[in-house]
Amino acid sequence: MNDERLRILKMVADGKLSPKEGAELLNGIENLEEKIKPSRWLKIKVWENEGGKEVDSSKKPKVNVNIPIGLAKTVLKMIPEKAKEKMNFNLGDDASLSLEDLNLQELIDAIKSYGPLTLVEVNEEDTKVLITLE
Repeated sequence: MNDERLRILKMVADGKLSPKEGAELLNGIENLEEKIKPSRWLKIKVWENEGGKEVDSSKKPKVNVNIPIGLAKTVLKMIPEKAKEKMNFNLGDDASLSLEDLNLQELIDAIKSYGPLTLVEVNEEDTKVLITLE
């Protein structure tokens, strides 16, 4: 968010914003930063009711998986090089993507930078699935 601060200060310096308006915007950024906390967990929860009853998500989920996001980096280091070479994904039209093509550290950092976020939410009559970053 430093780029945003610099843009605001430049707009004040250029006379596009008054000092008061600039201060209000800077305070807004500060308040937003306090609310956004880096994600540390990937959480997967599944609730299921039998007999077509509506799902009560206040009850204990049938599946509850909590994965530390930092663990992804450790797991990736454990994948043997020969296995990494075989991890190719066919994208169609003669295009492919390999694990080696991805900057996984950048991806992990980006995921961590998002605050609490719902990635997937499925609501069926007798099943609910929730995947979140927290």
